[in-house]
Amino acid sequence: MAEAFFGLFGPSASRSQIRRVVAVFSLILAVCTPVAPAAAALLLSDNFDSATPGGSYDSNIMGSAFSVFAGNVDVIGQITNGAANGYFSCPAGGPVENNCLDLNGTLPGAVKSTARFNLIAGRSYMLNFSAAGSMVDTARDPYRFTVALGNSGATGYTVAAGSSFAAQRFTYTPTINEDDAALVLASTTDIAGARQYGALIDNLRLTDNAPVFGQSRAPGGGTVESFNSAQPGSNISSLIAGTGFAVVAGNVDVMGTIVNGAAAGFFTCPVGLPTENNCIDLNGNQPGAIATAAPMLLLAGTTYEVSFALAGNIDDGTHAAYAMHAQLGNSGAISFSTLPGSSFTTETFTYTPITDEVAAFLQFTSDSTAGNPIFGAFIDNISVVALSNGAAVAVPEPGSMMMVLIGLSGLGGIRHGATRRRQS
Repeated sequence: MAEAFFGLFGPSASRSQIRRVVAVFSLILAVCTPVAPAAAALLLSDNFDSATPGGSYDSNIMGSAFSVFAGNVDVIGQITNGAANGYFSCPAGGPVENNCLDLNGTLPGAVKSTARFNLIAGRSYMLNFSAAGSMVDTARDPYRFTVALGNSGATGYTVAAGSSFAAQRFTYTPTINEDDAALVLASTTDIAGARQYGALIDNLRLTDNAPVFGQSRAPGGGTVESFNSAQPGSNISSLIAGTGFAVVAGNVDVMGTIVNGAAAGFFTCPVGLPTENNCIDLNGNQPGAIATAAPMLLLAGTTYEVSFALAGNIDDGTHAAYAMHAQLGNSGAISFSTLPGSSFTTETFTYTPITDEVAAFLQFTSDSTAGNPIFGAFIDNISVVALSNGAAVAVPEPGSMMMVLIGLSGLGGIRHGATRRRQS
């Protein structure tokens, strides 16, 4: 690392040049190091299939994300890492029910996540999990347990005896920042003569519920890409600087008259939404497509809503309508169209992946291929939010990306200057 760093300088580099490079690196580190998470994340996931089935665990549950801190619990199931084990079996009802957790071993138990979490005030956290009842016996009906996260206090749940697994949900929004928070599940089923039977738990997924994509917060807790930090211009075919999008096919125009509060003078966007400074024409001098510049994490079973504003280009006499389609991850193409000269209206669609998608992109593609190719649909105010739980990979803030590029340009200039002096 040191050799690579000092390789930026020639033998004749002055101390002032070295100080300039150190300053640039410091700037890059300051810009790129986040103070707090900018987008949703998967905090914990456990289905107990890597734990060894057995009775009366009273400490760490090896192969799981939990340890026992009160009473004891059982790991129920017949599979351990793909091999048969033969310790009872879990009820049906979930996607893959190999192993599960019985919150009562020989007596009621309580488990706590081995990981600790730093919870942010005002942010919602969500636990999705499956719960079922143990053996069928009306004397033990229902089975009861509680869930808590950090300082949330205990929330009670009940499941019927002998029931199959069904989806459950727990949410918590702290009012102050909480450090070292743990997720806790505890049995409250304690029946004399039958203390060994409790609620069954599986498929736990703890996420925060921060917005999935965008730059500035929008009403209702989402985030929006408004393109107002982009420089208006025509026939853009690569990264749209100042935004979270890049052109992935053809080219597009950034329409608008405002850049960061200053006049830019490149046509205007249609009206129809509260702030229509800049927008995207999906046709530059040919049909184009844009996609998020960074991938997102989409969680199986979570419903995501994509929202955007759509308007028609001018009525040039060659288009009966302006068509385009959008796609989030593996959703498939969702088609939209708008009339020439129309104002902006808000369009939405939802998508629920059936498996985790670890590198999903949101893409908008022009289908206005007939008629004059320089006119396409206008889009603006793009957002993606999780409706049932939060998950995503943070999209790099455009300001941070630009500062990195500026810093790297500065390094190149210093290096080039040193080289020229060596050759003179």
